[in-house]
Amino acid sequence: MNTLHDLAHENKDTNDFPTACRALLIKVLETADVMRSKPGIVQLETLELVDLGFGCGDQTEFLMQQVEGKSGVPYHADEWAWTTETKQKFPVFDHYTGITLSKTQCNYAKARLQRVMPSDYVHDHVRLFCGDAARPEAWPEAMRVATQGTSEWKTRWVLALDTFYHFSPSRWAVIRHAHDRLDASVMAFDLVLAEDVTMAQKVLLYLVCASSRSPFANFVTEGVYRQKLQEVGYRAEDIVIIDITEHVFAPLTNFLNLREHDLDTIGLGLGGLKAAKWLFGWWARTGIVRGVVVVARR
Repeated sequence: MNTLHDLAHENKDTNDFPTACRALLIKVLETADVMRSKPGIVQLETLELVDLGFGCGDQTEFLMQQVEGKSGVPYHADEWAWTTETKQKFPVFDHYTGITLSKTQCNYAKARLQRVMPSDYVHDHVRLFCGDAARPEAWPEAMRVATQGTSEWKTRWVLALDTFYHFSPSRWAVIRHAHDRLDASVMAFDLVLAEDVTMAQKVLLYLVCASSRSPFANFVTEGVYRQKLQEVGYRAEDIVIIDITEHVFAPLTNFLNLREHDLDTIGLGLGGLKAAKWLFGWWARTGIVRGVVVVARR
């Protein structure tokens, strides 16, 4: 999972990245209203997920990990629900297809899932691919087939957790593909530009984007973002954008400050993370970049 969320008001004792990242993922899932409320209920439609940028498989494991309750029904290992005899958990998605640009991360995630899940379950329910999620027109046949699924009765979601703003040349080709070809809803944590940004701030942000290989054109205002989603085909009433900036950059900067202090005491330092600490601190102080949860329902 990615590292841009603390949800301080709900996780005041969160001092590690995995917990913060899990909180971010849950916030996105809750906003999209895909967390199942009751275990053991027969679903008329399968729930499918296409995950754009799954990293080393943290969120894959979180979303697809299962344990078996006393009734023999498999439950998702990270979402609580009451059964008749004991507190258990149950699955969020029936089928998962993940795409990452890094071959190393893809291989690591595949090996990881084989260690923590039954191989037959992984084979039947999980597909991981190495490819460029931003360019659906270049996806190989196997990836296209996997993302389209096989069930006639299905609800499909596309997830981009802290990845869309990295997509080159932009996020919009794959969002249009999600709407037109996959008949899918979209949920994401993304970054948008504030409305009142000075020219000097834009120039500095442009330089930051150039150094980090994130297309500057991906930083648009919330209003433009909504307009683009509507141009793709999502209806205005089906679009939700929630600003969670206050729970993102300042907590992350504080976290890095604490880690820097700890490392300094033993003669080490943050190294390359110093630049990240400065960037998040700048965004926290000025508010020119906003962290938002985006949901566009098909």
